[in-house]
Amino acid sequence: MPFTGCLYIQGGKIMNADRFKQTEEFNNKDINQKEITRTYNLPLDKAYKEYSNAKILSKISSIFHVNKNRIKEFKPLDLGMTNDSFLFKIDDKEYIYRIPGEGTDELVNRRDEYRNYQAVIPLGITENVIFMDPKTGVKISEYESKSRSADVDDVEELKRCMEIIRSLHNSNIRVPHSFNIEKNILFYENICRRGDAIQLEDYSKVRSKMGELISILKDMDIPIKFCHIDPNCDNFLVLPNGEFKLIDWEYAGMCDPVIDIAMFALYSEFDEDRLEDIMGYYFEGKPDFGERIRIYIYMALGGFLWALWAAYKQVLGITFGDYMLKMYQYARDYCKKAMNLIRGVDSIGI
Repeated sequence: MPFTGCLYIQGGKIMNADRFKQTEEFNNKDINQKEITRTYNLPLDKAYKEYSNAKILSKISSIFHVNKNRIKEFKPLDLGMTNDSFLFKIDDKEYIYRIPGEGTDELVNRRDEYRNYQAVIPLGITENVIFMDPKTGVKISEYESKSRSADVDDVEELKRCMEIIRSLHNSNIRVPHSFNIEKNILFYENICRRGDAIQLEDYSKVRSKMGELISILKDMDIPIKFCHIDPNCDNFLVLPNGEFKLIDWEYAGMCDPVIDIAMFALYSEFDEDRLEDIMGYYFEGKPDFGERIRIYIYMALGGFLWALWAAYKQVLGITFGDYMLKMYQYARDYCKKAMNLIRGVDSIGI
């Protein structure tokens, strides 16, 4: 389906705004409710100030075609690494209202995200999205209150995560945009330089080695599939009935499928043995030599990319502990592993 405006979804079907309003089950009900008050457990940030309580409530009222007094228990959820989210309830149904976080406008193409959801919703593996605006990045989805993130220490759940990733890659979905890790590194590098955000040890040396890895990739025969790009364990929801959902498709696009294995391992901070495990689950056996090299390369390049991402966020006053340094170390370590595998040498001087 081409880009046509805001996305409304009901019962797994994509529809326009008029059709959504006609079928919306909340129409014309009269629920008494005490006056909504604001209670916050988290500090207000710039993103929240820009999207005031009143504006968000008005937006929700418009989308659901209900009076504001039907909207209950509006409150912020824990802040994510990219977006800010708020929980609210209409009747007995809970929803999440997502707005882009600080500095996200430069980092995420919301029209691409919109297209990703259009493409993947028919697979039935995403969260239940109710509304999405590709211009503002506002997204409303059903809140699965009793769900939890996948447990990376549970072998069966890891296998299920890899099965979902593999089925996504085999789905034959195609979108008009791609995820190019070289371009993304250059993009983050440029915005980091504008804010003098790069304060990493041996950066020039490590950056040069990343360039070598990119050159190696360009000389390889690489399949291109629809990839999630950020399939971390927190983006896999396990529902009470045991069903798995894969959420947050902001970065998804056409890419080398093994990048999703590397990104899963990076976020989970897996060591080499645990990376070996999930490669086995994904391939249902051992990866071949070329696949292993590419995974090691994406571990390095992915670590480097997310270190730059964290550096940019840090300039904005948003920090994630030692995440940046951990990702940077993955870049160094897996560059060495990739080069050792290719050249059969003990060290390349990192």
